[in-house]
Order: sequence, then structure tokens, then C-alpha cells
Amino acid sequence: MVRGHSAVRRLEPQLSFDSLAAKLSGTIIDLSHRLCWVERRRRVDAARFLRHVGGSQYYWRNIPLNSFGLKPALPEPAGRGPIYFDHGWVGPKDCVQTFHQDNHDQLFLNHNMFIQVTGRKYVALASPLDSDFFLGRPAVEGNTRQSAASPWDESVWEGCGTLAETLLEAGDMVYMPPRTWHFVRSYSTSISISRWWFTNRLASILYACDQRMEVDPISDCRENRSRDWAADLAAFGGWPVVDAFLKQIPLMPRLRFELALVHFYGKGVLDDFLSFELADE
Repeated sequence: MVRGHSAVRRLEPQLSFDSLAAKLSGTIIDLSHRLCWVERRRRVDAARFLRHVGGSQYYWRNIPLNSFGLKPALPEPAGRGPIYFDHGWVGPKDCVQTFHQDNHDQLFLNHNMFIQVTGRKYVALASPLDSDFFLGRPAVEGNTRQSAASPWDESVWEGCGTLAETLLEAGDMVYMPPRTWHFVRSYSTSISISRWWFTNRLASILYACDQRMEVDPISDCRENRSRDWAADLAAFGGWPVVDAFLKQIPLMPRLRFELALVHFYGKGVLDDFLSFELADE
């Protein structure tokens, strides 16, 4: 965990309620109720919501910032780092997200750096080692990523050996490894960012394509791109895993994924596609 990071503090003017309202005026957004278990939604003008957020009962959840032209200047590791996906969370006091795991599976394990830009949020965290405990208290029948367990329930602290909690202030960041269970409640009107990235870069490209985001090629040098493609493909599990994944989705998304891989790694990807398909026959 990092307290009062200078790069995050510098974001406050850029991502304040007033500056976001001015930038997004006329943009219609989808809101959900501030309590995640209440099935109530509405569509409103973003500026109207942002200027009156303190009195709202609604939460603007999981905002793909890039699609709104918002690219926060957050610190990145030097060199060829991962591809980041920034999602925003904007709402009034007492927005609640029950214990859950982020949306990932065996192929798409995402890391989450949760960043508090303005306001205060309570966060409780638990290791995936305690998954059986949380899955034994489902919030919704059949939903394996949401749990009704509450950090204000003493029995939860007794039954969950890895449970920890913190209060995030503006400028604070907390890292959540893949599959971490987390509970979030806002203690004031607040703006937060989840910076997601995947350990495997091929998973990042496929996720970006699914989100209709473009990622720039890593290099103009064909030799380097070919080497990177081979390494990333091996890390993903090889062609059989890629092929099995693509066969699960409709034709048009599959073609979109294939074109994204060619754009990122070069035309040599097409040769590998053909070679694998011929060998499979």
C-alpha cells in the first residue's frame, strides 16, 4: 500500500467533479444504485450527475476511462511494461460493493491497483486462500464472484484468517493481486480508479480488443515482434489454448481478435494461424 502518492495527488484537478462535468457535458451515462444488491438503474447526463453527486442515490461504476477520452497520468514501470486498463468509480457517500473477485478466469487473471483520487473509502481484503469461506456465503445464488459476507460481522473475522482492512484517503493506493476478495464502501463522495493489468500480454491484447480498445505495436522491428509473439504465445499456453479460446466465440469477434494480434505482432501471426490449422487437420 502507498499513502499520498504525488502522481495521484496531481490528478485531483484533472479528475475533480467540476472538471469531469465540464468535459462530459452532454454525455449520457448509465448509473446503478449505490448499493450493489439493489437492482435499480437510470440513464442521465454525466454533467448533471457529477454536479449533484453528493445528493444522489446512484453510483457510476466501472467506467472505461479511455472510452471517454480520460487518460490519467499515473506512474508506470520503466521499459516495456504491461498494458493498463483504467476504470473509474464515481459516487456519493455510502456506495457499497460487497466482497467479490474481479472479472477474470484461468486465462485472464488481472492485477488491480486501486487508487483513491478524491474522498475516502473503506476497503477490506482477503486472500483467495479463503475463497471457500466467501463462496459459502453467496450474495446471489449461482454467482461465484460475489459474497454476502460483511466485514462488520464478527463471525467473518473469526472464519476468515486472511482478512485485513484499511481506509483510503485521497492520494492513497492499494494493490490487489489476482483473485483477491475485496469489499469497498465510500465514506464520502469520492472518485477512484482501478488500474488493471494482466500478467500475460497476449491476454491484455485480447481483453483490449474485447473492450474495443486499440493497443500500439510494441516495436517496428519485425524480428523483435516475432520474438515477442513467440514468447507471449508460449506464456499464454501455446496455440491449442488460443485456438480453444477463439473457437468459443462467434465468428466476427474471432476475426476482430485475429486482426488485433496481427496489428500488434505483425503478419507472421497469420503464418502461425495457417500452420496450426493445417497441422490440426
